[in-house]
Amino acid sequence: MIITNDGMLTIPDATVNTNSEVFDCFDNYSLSIITNFSANVDGTLKMQISNDNVSSGSDVVNWFDKAVFSTVVTSTGHTEWNFAYTPWRWIRLVWTDNGSTSAGAIQSFFAAKRLEV
Repeated sequence: MIITNDGMLTIPDATVNTNSEVFDCFDNYSLSIITNFSANVDGTLKMQISNDNVSSGSDVVNWFDKAVFSTVVTSTGHTEWNFAYTPWRWIRLVWTDNGSTSAGAIQSFFAAKRLEV
């Protein structure tokens, strides 16, 4: 078993709409995404998934919002999304600003247990 713990999304200025890195969920059997929000953050963080049959995340074309994994954020705090099973091949986070001040910041971490291959 391999356990990964990678930074997924770091936004020092939450006024910028952005996408996270793309992560390959192949062979994952559990997954957690933990996100911390600093003061003056106002926007929406959502998860997008894809099952495109490509070898690199940069080649993914078809992204779909995972509706139950969307969080409207208006203050300091955190959110955590946990999955016992990940049936998707690719995953990313999308931040859409709705009036943050430049002092707001966001940081997400991706932690997964993966079978050794």
